[in-house]
Amino acid sequence: MCYPSLDYSLLNMSFVLHSVHRGVLFSGAALLAWAIASGAADLRSESEALLARARGLSDIRAPGGPAFHLRGVLRLVSVPNGPVEGTYEEIRDSSGHWRRVIEVPDFKYSLVETGDGRRIWHLGTQPYPPYFEFRLRQLLSMSRGPQIPRGEGVTNISRRTIQGRRVNCILSKRKDIKREMCFDAATGVLAREQERVGDNKWTFEYSRYAAFGKKSFPRLAQQLEQNKVFVELEVVELTPATETGPHVFAPPARALEWPACDDPTPPEALEKPKPRMPSAARRHHLRGKVVIYIVVGVDGRAYNATPVQADALSLAKATLDAVSLHWRFRPAMCNGEPRPASMFVETSFMSF
Repeated sequence: MCYPSLDYSLLNMSFVLHSVHRGVLFSGAALLAWAIASGAADLRSESEALLARARGLSDIRAPGGPAFHLRGVLRLVSVPNGPVEGTYEEIRDSSGHWRRVIEVPDFKYSLVETGDGRRIWHLGTQPYPPYFEFRLRQLLSMSRGPQIPRGEGVTNISRRTIQGRRVNCILSKRKDIKREMCFDAATGVLAREQERVGDNKWTFEYSRYAAFGKKSFPRLAQQLEQNKVFVELEVVELTPATETGPHVFAPPARALEWPACDDPTPPEALEKPKPRMPSAARRHHLRGKVVIYIVVGVDGRAYNATPVQADALSLAKATLDAVSLHWRFRPAMCNGEPRPASMFVETSFMSF
């Protein structure tokens, strides 16, 4: 659905008739304002209906939902010496207790997390989460219940075909971020979400839906970067949980404790000057991508900047210098209070 088609001769007629009767001008302007407001209201209403239907169909983690036990194969496709396989396991009871375990032996990486709705305990083998874990969390959060991030406005709703699948797509935008969420026209489940920032594009695809009780859950979730699969999760078992005693959800020893957040708002970059291309990199026509991990403090500055992925060390250093020294953020918010939060920053370098 688009905004109503407006006949711009209406504007010209208003000015022509102004000398005859001021009420005609008022009526024309009022009609135009009404048409625009009505179109925006229709967009909001239809987008909210699409989102609510998808959440109702697939959110197996909703409060009061059935206890479940999920096992999956985690594949890191676009990594050095890839693909690399790992495992994902999640157990959840109907009262909000949960436990999640991720293991990737080739990377000597493991993560154990538990939560009770008010607190989260986290124990990992690395001081900061690897990049693939960040993308995996996005995959899981979107399959749970798609949301339009706060501050983004719906600009259009389109109907088209993607890979032979009829879909209804919500388009939203905020500053330089463009997002598209597409839902299967026949079933209503989320089929794809795509985010664009400048020349960068990240895609999340969901397929092979199967029933679990009254819900429908994707057995395959894939995250693509620039049209190449980066990480995917294939669900091999999703069954009612048979063991959900307190020992299952007990926090692991030495785990870090964090408060759970009912309505989180992630950090937002307010000032983000582009990193300067090093002169040597420019002479050699280097180009590539850099991903760094940072912690955004409540003061809006970046701390603990660490390179996670870089096509060249000089490009990584330029990114670290720019983000640590010059970038400023609106801090993350949790239940109305600012709090430190970790995030990844990705930059691209082009040389001509």
